[in-house]
Amino acid sequence: MLPDPRPGLDTQQNPLVRPTIVFRYVVLGLLHDGIARHGYALMKQHNARFGEQVSAGNFYRELQRLVTEGFARTTEREHTDDPRRTPYVVTPKGAAAFRAWFSDPRAQAGTDDDAIGPRLPFVFDIAPALARDVIARWQEDLWMAAKLLNRARSAAEGLSAPVESPD
Repeated sequence: MLPDPRPGLDTQQNPLVRPTIVFRYVVLGLLHDGIARHGYALMKQHNARFGEQVSAGNFYRELQRLVTEGFARTTEREHTDDPRRTPYVVTPKGAAAFRAWFSDPRAQAGTDDDAIGPRLPFVFDIAPALARDVIARWQEDLWMAAKLLNRARSAAEGLSAPVESPD
Protein backbone atom coordinates (compact mmCIF):
# COMPACT_ATOMS: atom_id res chain seq x y z
CA MET A 1 0.00 0.00 0.00
CA LEU A 2 1.12 3.53 -0.68
CA PRO A 3 1.58 5.66 2.41
CA ASP A 4 -0.76 8.56 3.05
CA PRO A 5 1.00 11.57 1.49
CA ARG A 6 -0.08 13.75 4.41
CA PRO A 7 1.03 12.18 7.70
CA GLY A 8 -1.18 12.93 10.66
CA LEU A 9 -4.45 12.92 8.76
CA ASP A 10 -6.82 10.14 9.71
CA THR A 11 -7.95 8.70 6.39
CA GLN A 12 -10.69 6.72 8.12
CA GLN A 13 -12.31 9.84 9.55
CA ASN A 14 -11.66 12.44 6.86
CA PRO A 15 -13.64 11.82 3.65
CA LEU A 16 -11.64 14.51 1.86
CA VAL A 17 -8.45 12.47 2.20
CA ARG A 18 -9.63 9.01 1.07
CA PRO A 19 -10.39 9.93 -2.56
CA THR A 20 -6.83 11.24 -2.93
CA ILE A 21 -5.41 7.92 -1.85
CA VAL A 22 -7.61 6.02 -4.33
CA PHE A 23 -6.67 8.54 -7.03
CA ARG A 24 -3.01 7.60 -6.57
CA TYR A 25 -3.80 4.02 -7.51
CA VAL A 26 -5.94 5.13 -10.43
CA VAL A 27 -3.00 7.12 -11.83
CA LEU A 28 -0.72 4.11 -11.31
CA GLY A 29 -3.31 2.00 -13.12
CA LEU A 30 -3.23 4.38 -16.09
CA LEU A 31 0.55 3.95 -16.21
CA HIS A 32 0.46 0.20 -15.53
CA ASP A 33 0.71 -0.82 -19.19
CA GLY A 34 4.30 0.48 -19.27
CA ILE A 35 3.70 2.93 -22.12
CA ALA A 36 5.26 6.35 -21.50
CA ARG A 37 2.67 9.12 -21.53
CA HIS A 38 2.82 12.79 -20.65
CA GLY A 39 0.56 14.18 -17.96
CA TYR A 40 -1.99 15.74 -20.30
CA ALA A 41 -2.47 12.45 -22.19
CA LEU A 42 -2.90 10.63 -18.87
CA MET A 43 -5.42 13.20 -17.71
CA LYS A 44 -7.41 12.82 -20.96
CA GLN A 45 -7.29 9.03 -20.57
CA HIS A 46 -8.58 9.36 -16.99
CA ASN A 47 -11.41 11.66 -18.04
CA ALA A 48 -12.47 9.30 -20.84
CA ARG A 49 -12.20 6.14 -18.76
CA PHE A 50 -13.84 7.42 -15.58
CA GLY A 51 -16.19 10.00 -17.07
CA GLU A 52 -15.11 12.73 -14.70
CA GLN A 53 -12.87 15.75 -14.97
CA VAL A 54 -9.85 16.13 -12.73
CA SER A 55 -8.12 19.47 -12.64
CA ALA A 56 -4.72 19.65 -14.28
CA GLY A 57 -3.22 20.92 -11.03
CA ASN A 58 -4.47 17.91 -9.05
CA PHE A 59 -3.35 15.50 -11.73
CA TYR A 60 0.16 16.91 -12.03
CA ARG A 61 0.53 17.16 -8.24
CA GLU A 62 -0.28 13.47 -7.94
CA LEU A 63 2.16 12.58 -10.72
CA GLN A 64 4.86 14.54 -8.93
CA ARG A 65 4.11 12.77 -5.62
CA LEU A 66 4.35 9.40 -7.35
CA VAL A 67 7.70 10.37 -8.89
CA THR A 68 9.02 11.71 -5.58
CA GLU A 69 8.04 8.50 -3.78
CA GLY A 70 9.49 6.24 -6.48
CA PHE A 71 6.21 4.81 -7.82
CA ALA A 72 6.62 6.51 -11.20
CA ARG A 73 9.46 8.21 -13.02
CA THR A 74 9.98 10.56 -15.90
CA THR A 75 11.57 9.21 -19.05
CA GLU A 76 13.18 10.56 -22.20
CA ARG A 77 10.79 12.02 -24.74
CA GLU A 78 10.92 11.09 -28.39
CA HIS A 79 12.63 13.66 -30.60
CA THR A 80 9.28 14.34 -32.29
CA ASP A 81 7.47 14.98 -28.97
CA ASP A 82 6.59 18.43 -27.72
CA PRO A 83 9.52 19.54 -25.51
CA ARG A 84 7.09 21.06 -23.00
CA ARG A 85 5.62 17.64 -22.19
CA THR A 86 7.35 15.23 -19.85
CA PRO A 87 6.53 11.53 -20.31
CA TYR A 88 5.99 9.33 -17.25
CA VAL A 89 6.24 5.57 -16.73
CA VAL A 90 5.43 3.36 -13.78
CA THR A 91 8.34 1.88 -11.82
CA PRO A 92 8.41 -1.75 -10.66
CA LYS A 93 7.55 -0.46 -7.17
CA GLY A 94 4.54 1.42 -8.59
CA ALA A 95 3.38 -1.57 -10.65
CA ALA A 96 3.56 -3.80 -7.56
CA ALA A 97 1.63 -1.24 -5.48
CA PHE A 98 -1.08 -1.02 -8.16
CA ARG A 99 -1.42 -4.81 -8.41
CA ALA A 100 -1.63 -5.13 -4.63
CA TRP A 101 -4.33 -2.43 -4.45
CA PHE A 102 -6.24 -3.86 -7.39
CA SER A 103 -6.19 -7.42 -6.15
CA ASP A 104 -7.37 -6.64 -2.61
CA PRO A 105 -10.56 -4.54 -2.56
CA ARG A 106 -10.98 -5.63 1.05
CA ALA A 107 -8.04 -3.39 1.93
CA GLN A 108 -10.56 -0.56 2.09
CA ALA A 109 -12.91 -2.48 4.37
CA GLY A 110 -14.40 -0.30 7.05
CA THR A 111 -14.42 2.84 4.92
CA ASP A 112 -17.23 4.36 2.94
CA ASP A 113 -15.19 4.03 -0.24
CA ASP A 114 -16.51 2.06 -3.17
CA ALA A 115 -14.07 -0.85 -3.38
CA ILE A 116 -15.09 -1.99 -6.86
CA GLY A 117 -15.82 1.22 -8.77
CA PRO A 118 -12.28 2.58 -9.07
CA ARG A 119 -10.88 -0.86 -9.94
CA LEU A 120 -13.43 -1.92 -12.54
CA PRO A 121 -12.01 0.16 -15.43
CA PHE A 122 -8.73 -1.75 -15.13
CA VAL A 123 -10.16 -5.29 -15.33
CA PHE A 124 -9.20 -5.71 -18.97
CA ASP A 125 -5.74 -4.23 -18.46
CA ILE A 126 -4.42 -6.84 -16.05
CA ALA A 127 -3.50 -10.49 -16.37
CA PRO A 128 -6.62 -12.62 -17.01
CA ALA A 129 -5.91 -14.97 -14.10
CA LEU A 130 -5.71 -12.04 -11.65
CA ALA A 131 -8.87 -10.53 -13.14
CA ARG A 132 -10.77 -13.81 -12.66
CA ASP A 133 -9.61 -14.07 -9.03
CA VAL A 134 -10.53 -10.49 -8.25
CA ILE A 135 -13.94 -10.75 -9.93
CA ALA A 136 -14.66 -13.94 -7.98
CA ARG A 137 -13.87 -12.08 -4.74
CA TRP A 138 -16.08 -9.18 -5.80
CA GLN A 139 -18.89 -11.63 -6.46
CA GLU A 140 -18.42 -13.20 -3.04
CA ASP A 141 -18.25 -9.80 -1.32
CA LEU A 142 -21.38 -8.56 -3.11
CA TRP A 143 -23.25 -11.77 -2.27
CA MET A 144 -22.32 -11.39 1.40
CA ALA A 145 -23.32 -7.71 1.38
CA ALA A 146 -26.69 -8.62 -0.13
CA LYS A 147 -27.25 -11.26 2.58
CA LEU A 148 -26.42 -8.74 5.31
CA LEU A 149 -28.75 -6.16 3.78
CA ASN A 150 -31.57 -8.70 3.56
CA ARG A 151 -31.08 -9.60 7.23
CA ALA A 152 -31.05 -5.94 8.21
CA ARG A 153 -34.21 -5.30 6.20
CA SER A 154 -35.96 -8.28 7.81
CA ALA A 155 -34.94 -7.06 11.24
CA ALA A 156 -36.16 -3.54 10.45
CA GLU A 157 -39.47 -4.87 9.17
CA GLY A 158 -39.89 -6.82 12.41
CA LEU A 159 -39.27 -3.68 14.44
CA SER A 160 -41.74 -1.62 12.44
CA ALA A 161 -44.62 -4.09 12.73
CA PRO A 162 -47.66 -2.44 14.28
CA VAL A 163 -47.98 -3.12 17.94
CA GLU A 164 -51.47 -4.02 19.09
CA SER A 165 -52.56 -2.30 22.22
CA PRO A 166 -53.98 -4.52 24.94
CA ASP A 167 -57.68 -3.90 25.65
